[in-house]
Order: sequence, then C-alpha cells, then structure tokens
Amino acid sequence: MAAFLYRMETLYTGSEPEFSLPSTSPFVDVSPGHVFYKQIVWLAGTGITTGYADGTFRPSQPVLREQMAAFICRFDLAQPCADVSEDIGGDPFQVFVDVPPGHTFFDAIFVMFAAGISTGYADGTYRPSQPVLREQMAAFLTRYINLWSSSSTATDKPSPEALIR
Repeated sequence: MAAFLYRMETLYTGSEPEFSLPSTSPFVDVSPGHVFYKQIVWLAGTGITTGYADGTFRPSQPVLREQMAAFICRFDLAQPCADVSEDIGGDPFQVFVDVPPGHTFFDAIFVMFAAGISTGYADGTYRPSQPVLREQMAAFLTRYINLWSSSSTATDKPSPEALIR
C-alpha cells in the first residue's frame, strides 16, 4: 500500500516526493534497511498512516479494506475523511449493510462509495475487515486515477467536491 500510494504521488507530481529520510525509523518494526522504508516513512510523514498505538507499522500484515479507504482519503484530502455530512450538505446514508454510520471507518468508506472508487459486493456488503486484494487495489486506484484525469488540471488531485458528488 505504501509503495502504491508513493507511486501515485510520483505520478501526480512528475517526480518522487521530496522529503528528508530519517536515519531512525518512526516505527519500531521498520528498519532503515527495509525494502520499502522510504515509502513507509513518506506515508507516515504525510499523515496518510499513523501506524499502531504500540509504535509499529506491521509491514507484513495485510491492509484491510477499511484501512485502505482511510489511506485513500488521507492521500487525497491530506486529512482523515471525517464529518462527511458537511461535505455533502446533509447526513450520509448507510450504503453497505456491514458499515453502519457508527463504524470507525464509515466516513472513509462512504467517500469511496460516493466517488465511485468502491462499489462493494453484490450482496450489499463492503467487508471492511477483510484484506484488500491486489486486484481490488488495482481497481480502486484505476477508478481514482479516472477521477484525477477528469479534474481541472492534470497535476491536481481530484477536489473534495469531485470525490463526494
């Protein structure tokens, strides 16, 4: 996930993100020699990820679909998807039977749906606690790039208005 989003940022800007790579990792389980150290540190430095409360990133664990939705929101909006009701001018509605409005990741998942990035499963579920598969990630990023391609300029990420119609 870190590598995918890092590459997306490179796509937007036309060059790799500029930032200072620390010699000491912000995560106890990601050493400076880790193959994706640069991408993980960038992800943390931008606020796209905060890691876990115990100071770990858990790079070998699968990314859950709910976490992916939060990462995409933070990547796009440079902040968590919170208080969607302000962005849509009303209360968001439950779109997936397994993601009620009180769900921790409700706003991020709602934005993914509203933008057309995620459609969920045919049975009306989103399955937030399941790992996001590589094929699903490819579909999510392709849909996101399509939003980006239709934004006002080729170098801007989609506006919040484009994400929440």
